[in-house]
Amino acid sequence: MKLSIIIPVYNTEPYIEQCMLSCLKQDLPLDEYEIIVINDGTKDKSMSIVERIANDNKNIRIISQENKGLSAARNAGLGIAQGKYIWFVDSDDWIEENCVKSLIVKMEQDDLEGLVYAGIRYIEGKTSLGAEVSYSNIVMSGKELMSMHPINCAAVKTIYKKEFLDQNNLRFYEGIYHEDHEFTPRAYYFINRIEFTNDHVYYNRQTPGSITQKPNPKKAFDLVVVARSLYNFKQTHDMENVGRAFDNLIAAAVNQSLSNSYYMDEDNKSMLNKRLEESRYLLDSMSHSSNGKYRIEGILFKLFPKRIVKTYNMIKGL
Repeated sequence: MKLSIIIPVYNTEPYIEQCMLSCLKQDLPLDEYEIIVINDGTKDKSMSIVERIANDNKNIRIISQENKGLSAARNAGLGIAQGKYIWFVDSDDWIEENCVKSLIVKMEQDDLEGLVYAGIRYIEGKTSLGAEVSYSNIVMSGKELMSMHPINCAAVKTIYKKEFLDQNNLRFYEGIYHEDHEFTPRAYYFINRIEFTNDHVYYNRQTPGSITQKPNPKKAFDLVVVARSLYNFKQTHDMENVGRAFDNLIAAAVNQSLSNSYYMDEDNKSMLNKRLEESRYLLDSMSHSSNGKYRIEGILFKLFPKRIVKTYNMIKGL
């Protein structure tokens, strides 16, 4: 088994058929790859569609669980995956037809633990290609990649070698939004051989009004969890050449958390400020960031730790 495609499903009835069929229209024999669908307690008719397609395709495996969120669903898929490589695909996205074989060949020939590919954004019927990079087809370590360029943390952007994930105990932080921002930097830290290809193979659907596009209090608090986790990881690992990259990621998480606060009620703003005040060590990463905006915010927040949210909202309102 060369590849396991892991697809968590939760209330994506309008899109799941396109996703599933794209994963089946591939240039590998069915006995060389599997599609693992995790029913994460979906409440619509998504699974009826999946089951209909699975009846005609022996390489589809279905597991069901109560709704636990994307992280838990991906972890469940990882727990049963038999493929040499792992590809996380979101159930409202889809992949290019007949793209899998060339990606797997590249991973095998270059002995990769991770392969990053270019994406295609799809919004309201229009597509736009993701940016290509000059260092395509060059094998490097994850640390080298992080030190030279801001990484795209979306888990769907990288195909991983399963043995690498297992050996480094890499799983998703469960129960939070923005789990990719917590997972991917840790994964890249450990990768010894990773490569970027400018092949555009993944269609990322941007759905206006979706939960990922809307600010909400839980996202703000979860981003503080992400920042704390990355900070703790930074404190317990050798950060030579990648310390600044982790500072930037931590600073971005704090900044995005505060961005969500702009739409909060006063009680949630007060609670978020207390959470950030308790985690004021995160402000060190902001003040060490290579992003000038984050550095200025970090300095101001250090001056007014009891008014972090108000200070941010005042800056944003200028």
